[in-house]
Amino acid sequence: MRQTDELLRHTSTRNVNVEEAAQLTVADRASDVIAEFGGSWKFIIAAVVLVNVWVWINMWLAWMGKINFDPYPFLLLSTAINVLSVLQAPIILMSQNRQSHKDRLRAEIDYQVNLKNELALNEILERLKALEHKYREQTLDEYDVTKVE
Repeated sequence: MRQTDELLRHTSTRNVNVEEAAQLTVADRASDVIAEFGGSWKFIIAAVVLVNVWVWINMWLAWMGKINFDPYPFLLLSTAINVLSVLQAPIILMSQNRQSHKDRLRAEIDYQVNLKNELALNEILERLKALEHKYREQTLDEYDVTKVE
């Protein structure tokens, strides 16, 4: 009951986004930006373009008889892609962990708001019942047939 009273005393709801943004470090913000970019069409298109340019340049250099920097089977390209994958996976996981924490905070706030609303509605219903009871008593007193004037 004490926690319920405490909930009713607070009228403003906190903004989880503002609280979370205030606590983010530079590394957290960077990982969010990297994760957002890594999960976008821009990243997919950039990766496809980069791989194609890499392969075409190396094939063109080989065709011209010059020394290419990453001959077929493109081991340097494979290594670069693997390093990118190794670095990108934990960055995305860190971002997802922060998002799940934020979701838990939102769920807690939703629960508090729902509880607060339920308690307020119960109070309103009790007041409405009291008003209805009072109105019925007044109405019955006015139209009481046993009272003959």
